[in-house]
Amino acid sequence: MINCSLNYKNHEQLKNFINEQSWSEEKSLLIQVFTGINEHRFIQMLLNELNALLPHAQIIGTTTAGEISQEDILTHSTVLSFTYFEHTHIKTFIQPNETACSFELGQTMMQNIDKEHHNQKLKTIITFTDGLKTNGEEYLNGMNSIDSNIPIAGGMAGDNSLFTQTYVFAKNTIVEQGAVCVALYNNDLQVYMDYNFSWQSLGKSHVIEKSEKNRVYTIDGMSAIDFYAYYLGDEIAQMLPSVGVEFPLVIKKDGLDIARAVLNRFDDGSLGFAGNIPQDSLVKFGYGDVQMILQRGLFKAKQLINQPVEAIFIYSCTARKALLQDEIRHEIKPLNQIAPTTGFFTYGEFYYGNKYARLLNQSMTILALSESEDIHHIEEDSLQVKVAEKEQSMHFYRTQALSKLISKTTKELEELNDTLEQRVRDEVRKSLEKDEVLYATARHAQMGEILDMIVHQWRQPLNVFSAGVSSLQLYHNMGVLTDEVFNQTTMQVLKNVDFLNSTIEDFRGFFKNTQVKERIEPSKILDKCCVLFESMFKKLGIELHRKVEFDETFEVCSSELIQVVLNIFKNAVDAIEENDITSPVIACRVYKQKNCCIFEIMDNAGGIPLDILPKIFDKRFTTKGETHGTGIGLDMSKTIVEEHLHGTLTAGNVKQGAVFTITIPLHT
Repeated sequence: MINCSLNYKNHEQLKNFINEQSWSEEKSLLIQVFTGINEHRFIQMLLNELNALLPHAQIIGTTTAGEISQEDILTHSTVLSFTYFEHTHIKTFIQPNETACSFELGQTMMQNIDKEHHNQKLKTIITFTDGLKTNGEEYLNGMNSIDSNIPIAGGMAGDNSLFTQTYVFAKNTIVEQGAVCVALYNNDLQVYMDYNFSWQSLGKSHVIEKSEKNRVYTIDGMSAIDFYAYYLGDEIAQMLPSVGVEFPLVIKKDGLDIARAVLNRFDDGSLGFAGNIPQDSLVKFGYGDVQMILQRGLFKAKQLINQPVEAIFIYSCTARKALLQDEIRHEIKPLNQIAPTTGFFTYGEFYYGNKYARLLNQSMTILALSESEDIHHIEEDSLQVKVAEKEQSMHFYRTQALSKLISKTTKELEELNDTLEQRVRDEVRKSLEKDEVLYATARHAQMGEILDMIVHQWRQPLNVFSAGVSSLQLYHNMGVLTDEVFNQTTMQVLKNVDFLNSTIEDFRGFFKNTQVKERIEPSKILDKCCVLFESMFKKLGIELHRKVEFDETFEVCSSELIQVVLNIFKNAVDAIEENDITSPVIACRVYKQKNCCIFEIMDNAGGIPLDILPKIFDKRFTTKGETHGTGIGLDMSKTIVEEHLHGTLTAGNVKQGAVFTITIPLHT
């Protein structure tokens, strides 16, 4: 294999070069044309010259955003890359994109390519697409859908960052919307591919809220144009897409950080990117770290010296050239020391890895070929790029320093953000643990209050037991115990035993701290609460009004609902006692509204002061002294209703007092 290049000047220069090589009759000659002269007439003239001088050669070409030759990095020039194969068969294909469907374009291209030629297997494909009208990612997806086992290299055409018109072309045809490719057939051809990204993500993650393939409409609630204007300034946004390659969005895909550069802007505020950006994906802005790019480029070159290499082709993003400017040669130079290197700067690079071809941006992709298995041993130290002091520009140092500053600042902010997020999580965890402790403590206190109420309720039945047993003993000792007296007394004792058993049974679930749901009538919820307050109501002369308008069974965690009703009752009793209400009333109404069961509890204790009303459900708010409020508070009552029972708890004032409304959804 022989690989060399020519920086084309004119017909005479080209003719002399070809005559020196003696290639005029060779059929296994591949010419890749990389031109920054974006004129249809010039390209046609050049193809005519090449076809006349090398009639049997295979030709593919593309317009560029910069050219890579063996001598230097160029712009607005034309580099001709000549590769003479001794044992490899080559075939070129060109496919206009007549349907404007990039996926179908890829499918058609791959279907046209033979998998064998002259008993040699297809080993790799080099392909170029136009840079503005074809979706490079969809094109590769179409090729992958037919056969994803063939390594693919290449890229999307450029037009020197004007973003107006690009071309790709083959031996006799030029297209402004479509693709060209060359297929290489050789069972023993050595193919090596690699890439260097080294672009860093900057700032926080942003959500792609609306997109369709490579067209993005909204990001974080803003149009794509407004998003760029917000973060990078109106001036940058107005310059899109010409500066889009320098400010890509970075997404993670298949374990790779992949950049997506802006290629089109639309009147509706949306932007077109070189590849797809799926809806709901997370993106960050990307920026180039100059030092890292150069260091990684040198590392990639050192990896390549352990491979058999006779020719290297570079398809690199124009953003790297825009960032590094003249110093871009330092990324390419180590590769040129290994083998003759040519290529171009693209609007999107094609890379094959993990048995899948994918579109990259902001990267340098490497295709190394060899017809021999021999490795040309090169010392690593010889690849060190030593920049002479006179070649070092202040612009390079300023760019490098700025990249370093951005990198360090971003890393520190991310670390601070991560630390802050962890601290917030820790505080939330502590708060939740504290809430759980408070809830458990309050619930235990309420259990104590309930036990006190049960004791009050049990005093009367116990007195009945005591009086009944005493009377039976007295009648027996006096010899006047009749069957009628015995039966009446025992019936009264048994009635009170049933009452005690009923009280314990009603609150057994409550003391077990269970959240198991059961089907129960609303009236039974009130019964269980009222029975505990019966003695307290009598003591304070409180009149209880009950109105149950809805009493169908519904599914609820009754023990938690009882907690809340008991707490509201207790608050009403405390208010009545503190305000010394002469004719105290507590009214309970149960009704159905909009598929919800409503518990409405009112009192006539004067109501809740208006300056306090907005605060009564706050955690740290209380109007009670140390001798009150040992049970669950209103804040916990609200938490139980809203988070556990999925309902609502509200408070307000009526004419003579306060009203609390518990709304529980009915599950059908």
